[in-house]
Amino acid sequence: MNTPKNYHSQPSTSRICTPENEPLVRRNVLRSLDGCQNDESQVLSITVGQLKSIIKETVMEASTTKKSTIKDTKVDDRIKNGVHSAVNDLMEDEKTWDFSKGFKEGRNSTHTREVLVALGNKIGSFDRDMAYKGCRTYFHTLKTKSRKTKENTIEKSRKQQRKRQRKSSARVRRRAILNVSTAIADVDKENLFTVLENNDYMSSEGSEEVSCSDSDDDSGKIQFVKRTLMWRSDYLNNWFLQLDKKSARKKQSSKKGGAALRPRAATKGISDREEPSSPPSFPIQPFEEPDSS
Repeated sequence: MNTPKNYHSQPSTSRICTPENEPLVRRNVLRSLDGCQNDESQVLSITVGQLKSIIKETVMEASTTKKSTIKDTKVDDRIKNGVHSAVNDLMEDEKTWDFSKGFKEGRNSTHTREVLVALGNKIGSFDRDMAYKGCRTYFHTLKTKSRKTKENTIEKSRKQQRKRQRKSSARVRRRAILNVSTAIADVDKENLFTVLENNDYMSSEGSEEVSCSDSDDDSGKIQFVKRTLMWRSDYLNNWFLQLDKKSARKKQSSKKGGAALRPRAATKGISDREEPSSPPSFPIQPFEEPDSS
């Protein structure tokens, strides 16, 4: 006897006809029969197409309901701690997510499965959807941390570069004044040119940016705070101060104008930089200024 076409290869309903989904299946079947649930002939005449449609609708409804429930439910501590532990263990084996990509991109999906396997080995049975949510949450936490660490490293490098540039700029300004000055004795010029060949004696290396609100000036601009090189002689400190004043006056009187030197806030500390190796005597404390007469 040939099987009626309507009942050939009927789809399995074992996955959807679970106790928790039974009310949804019953409701959707009855709704599809348009109120004829008491007519047995009507019930038996349901087609394969109708049954597939009912199952599909029920699966989608059940899935949406479960996702909504999981989305609004906090991952319990057992799963959350297990996910964290599994991820950290895998990191020790140099296995981790690629934080340059999304949670489901590249090999991240494969790594998430590795985390779930490791989680099962740690805590036994668990709700897979809830564990998946825990993995996704921890992924975004670690990705944010990775991004901030990278940004902080870049910013630290830029800050060091700005410090080096400020030292070099100050040294170049002082040499420029020496080149045109006629009021400085030759012996002092020779000494100053010697120490201005490099940045070893420039105290701006220890400078830092602070808000002017920390000082008497409340203009809200950025100032630089010098840190004293305790080994540098008073002779050199005084000459650097004079050269900076001459440079500032030259800028102010320049026809082209130009950016004025940034004001220096009061010294806030002492630099931990050591004196250069094998330095001449005059840049180092104590030093008696030579008699220019």
